Amino acid sequence: MSTQSSANPQAHKARGDKSQGHKSRADKGARAPAPRTAGQSSLLPVTALIIALATAATAGWLWRQLNDARNAQSELATAQARELAGLEAEIGQVSQSLAGIDDLNNAVGNTARQMASELSDLRADLGQMRFELVNRLNAGVQDHATTLLLGETEHLMRIAGYELGLRRDPTAALEALGLADERLAAMNDPLMVRVRETLAREIQALAAVPAPDIAGTAAILGTLADQAVSLPLRRAGDAEKTQSGAEQKSSGQSAINDDPSTSAADEESRWAELMDDLGRSLGRLVRVQKHDKNMAALLTPDDERLMRQNLQIKFETARLALLERRSQVYRDTLGEAQRWLRTYFDTNDEAVEAALRESDKMLAVIIEPMLPDISASLRQLRTARQTLTQATLKTTTQTASQATNPVTRKGPGS
Repeated sequence: MSTQSSANPQAHKARGDKSQGHKSRADKGARAPAPRTAGQSSLLPVTALIIALATAATAGWLWRQLNDARNAQSELATAQARELAGLEAEIGQVSQSLAGIDDLNNAVGNTARQMASELSDLRADLGQMRFELVNRLNAGVQDHATTLLLGETEHLMRIAGYELGLRRDPTAALEALGLADERLAAMNDPLMVRVRETLAREIQALAAVPAPDIAGTAAILGTLADQAVSLPLRRAGDAEKTQSGAEQKSSGQSAINDDPSTSAADEESRWAELMDDLGRSLGRLVRVQKHDKNMAALLTPDDERLMRQNLQIKFETARLALLERRSQVYRDTLGEAQRWLRTYFDTNDEAVEAALRESDKMLAVIIEPMLPDISASLRQLRTARQTLTQATLKTTTQTASQATNPVTRKGPGS
């Protein structure tokens, strides 16, 4: 079609040129008809032949262009037909594919609905599992807290038994049992009701035990130990002053009776008296006496210092025995310190008398009263703890057995 349209303008142009030639010739003939000559007559056939050849060439060229255009159009139609056939085949394939896609969409839709249903079931199971997990965690935390409280309570009861049985300290034991009762109250477990009842009776028994003033007594013993280094010792001559004065008075009375004017009859008796006086004088130089009580010997300054230090050590030993609640050692040591005061120290001195009075008061202090038995609550606690542990273990075993049976689900293709 494009070739024919491009050839037509040329044909129109030739025809236009030809018509313009005829028109110019007609105008020339009209204006001035010239006479025809022989030369002009011979050119007309040639011109006509040329025109005919040109017309034939133009017509052939136009025919060829038209033929080419027809061939091109035929080939184009054939190619378009082939393309149309290919498109129809592709359309058929696409239609088949679309049908397969529709089937696949239906299958996917069914699968999606099945998966949505399973997902909803899984979410429900997940929520249930989360709920069970939270409950298990809470139970585990509660069990752990209960275990800790039970452990602390048992430890406090053991401390109370140690303080009461070994250190003989009811005050410390009472404080430990009070803390143990607070732990049991925080548990709020009915299984511990009987334990708390027994513990309450033990606390009341401990509260009824008289509590000696250990700190005050220890302070007094410390003061006595400090004063021991300055207490005066008993001197050996102090016990003999009265007897020596009596002997000197008897000697003076004998000297007055020695008169030279006495008779010869009395001379023998005077000699006898003289010998007696001489014996008494020699007896004052060397004397052997028997005493019912221990008498203080003559001591050197170093010995006196050792005596005071020994008394100080006795008071310190009594103080240590007091702090350790060792009643027998306390009484024996304090009694020995009193004997030392009465035997080797000047009991007429006010400081020694005050030390004896204070030591008497210290002996009256009861540092080891009768103590109650507080072991029943500990035994009950251990029994209750064992029962609780067995119950927890049983619950854990049941939970583990349930966890080993998971829910079985069908897949999408089943």
